[in-house]
Amino acid sequence: AAAELLLELATLLIAHSEAEEEVVYPKLVRRDVIEGEEEHHGEKEHAATNEALLHLLQAKGTDTQKFDD
Repeated sequence: AAAELLLELATLLIAHSEAEEEVVYPKLVRRDVIEGEEEHHGEKEHAATNEALLHLLQAKGTDTQKFDD
């Protein structure tokens, strides 16, 4: 049950990140709502989140050192 929820969470977060990077950020930059630096910062945050999700998905359980890290 927990593994399935984690996989669903990861799927939704990655889809959210991709939509922001492919659709939202470019429109905001074109409309001068955000600058390229803010777009880059959002992309870096998404990459860090994706890396953390990958580590969680690779953990064998919550009682492992990998999970604690």
